[in-house]
Amino acid sequence: MATARNVETLLALAEQYPQTVCVSALDVTQPEPAKAAVALAVEAFGGLDVLVNNAGYGLFGAIEKGVPDEYRPMFEVNVFGLIQLTRLHCPYCASGAADASSICPPRPGLPERRALAITAPPSSQSRACPRRSIKKYGRWGCA
Repeated sequence: MATARNVETLLALAEQYPQTVCVSALDVTQPEPAKAAVALAVEAFGGLDVLVNNAGYGLFGAIEKGVPDEYRPMFEVNVFGLIQLTRLHCPYCASGAADASSICPPRPGLPERRALAITAPPSSQSRACPRRSIKKYGRWGCA
């Protein structure tokens, strides 16, 4: 299952691998398309094994010059979008065979990337959390 905000960017991949690639439009900040993408993956492939969240972006510049209208959407994508997709994914990985990961390239040492770096801890914690918490609690959540 491959998703993107602009599904046209994935059509060549789907055409090249029609038996193994299913594509769907997805904006991780919108709950209904996220649910639909997960449902499509489950229908097409019988379940989910791995979630790789590559959605994210950075706000470059001095953090003190950023305004809420600039950095709040970044959290919607980088943090809350990741949480939403992980929650949707977890019912299909209760066996412990599945994994969830976020691809997030933080660079905390670079001052112009401070806002990006502050969204990285939640996403980096999510890498180990789902499997461990599902095994312990039978559900998603780091306790």
